[in-house]
Amino acid sequence: MIDLEKRMISKAGGRFSVQIRDEDVHRFLSKVLHVDKQDCWIWGASENGRGYGQFYMKKRPWLAHRVSYSIFKGYIPSGMVVDHICHNRACVNPHHLRLATNQQNSQYRSGAAPRNSHSHVRNVYWLKDAKVWQVGIGLNHKYIYGGIFKSLDDAQECARKMREKYFSPEFQGN
Repeated sequence: MIDLEKRMISKAGGRFSVQIRDEDVHRFLSKVLHVDKQDCWIWGASENGRGYGQFYMKKRPWLAHRVSYSIFKGYIPSGMVVDHICHNRACVNPHHLRLATNQQNSQYRSGAAPRNSHSHVRNVYWLKDAKVWQVGIGLNHKYIYGGIFKSLDDAQECARKMREKYFSPEFQGN
């Protein structure tokens, strides 16, 4: 259910806000390619140069995932960002979005398994020459080494324990 009273979005630290109108919601939803609670809702309109969807209101571009969050979940407090749980910048599914601080978002992003990852596991990387798995996490612009493992299962368990130790619960992930 959409709370019409809370459909506001702001930009530039709250210096510019707009009310999201019903016609904006309908126009927004018409640009979403797939709507399923479990799957990513892929933004089918313009993108900025970094792969995030853009939606225009009041002649200004707004990040589509922030608009989606504002429509379906409510106002985004100052100092918070909207984090993609799915790591897909084109996704606007409100079930895949959550509020985070910049630090939390950065920790979670640094642990995302890259698209070309052999492990498909956060914080686990294949060392081709040595034929072993390496574990490490990024935290506050530093790399924390977790170890070398022959087994992907052992490396995955080490990475899970490291996230448990260093990240807050909602950002520990898979």
